[in-house]
Amino acid sequence: FGLTVDNIWIPVALRTALIPLVVLAAKDVWFHNDLWDALFVGTLGFGNGYFGTLCIILCNGLVQPTEKAVCGMLTAFALNSGLVLGSLLGLYLHGVVQAP
Repeated sequence: FGLTVDNIWIPVALRTALIPLVVLAAKDVWFHNDLWDALFVGTLGFGNGYFGTLCIILCNGLVQPTEKAVCGMLTAFALNSGLVLGSLLGLYLHGVVQAP
């Protein structure tokens, strides 16, 4: 099992299945123990770090050596933008999930 440029999208897409699980755990719909919250959020956080870094490494391997500096800056910007948007989505979901 090796992750390459051609198949990195598969675990990244599968990781999005954790988002509904986090919401269900936060609302105590199926998962009534806080350990589930920690497990889902920890797995999502580890996946963000691992796959985000791996995407940056794989992306830098696709460009010419003279373009690596620009590619590194753009991929870092894209990763940080995704983290900000994910945080904003988390704030929005907190308002949606919050008990009345």
